[in-house]
Amino acid sequence: MLVVTRRHVPKLRLSWLVAVSVLSMSELDNSKFRSNGIVCAGNWIVDIVHSIDHWPNKNDLARITHARQGIGGGAANVLTNLAELQPELPLFPVGCIGQDDYGRFVQDHCQRLGVETSYLVQLPDAATAHTHECYR
Repeated sequence: MLVVTRRHVPKLRLSWLVAVSVLSMSELDNSKFRSNGIVCAGNWIVDIVHSIDHWPNKNDLARITHARQGIGGGAANVLTNLAELQPELPLFPVGCIGQDDYGRFVQDHCQRLGVETSYLVQLPDAATAHTHECYR
């Protein structure tokens, strides 16, 4: 079990799924939380999915007919799925993102789910992880 307290969070520099565990809220000095919660720590990735009109040959181009963004990464996927189940316990995303448009997309996604985002650390000199995927 991974227990994360406020004093540990600034030291976290996560690049893979560390844990999904129970966070003891009694260790936090934040009075708005009165129970245990679930920590989802690890990757926070923005997936950009492109629809293309055909699979291009080597050195060829394909027309992108549609593109959409979504959230990805182990921690992000677990948090999103748990939020859809509407658990009795609060959810806490923990990890590092950049101070960029993709980082804001991750924060907006979490806020739409109604989860606290203060443990998503924004690093000024890092880019938020993102992927470009194509399908036909």
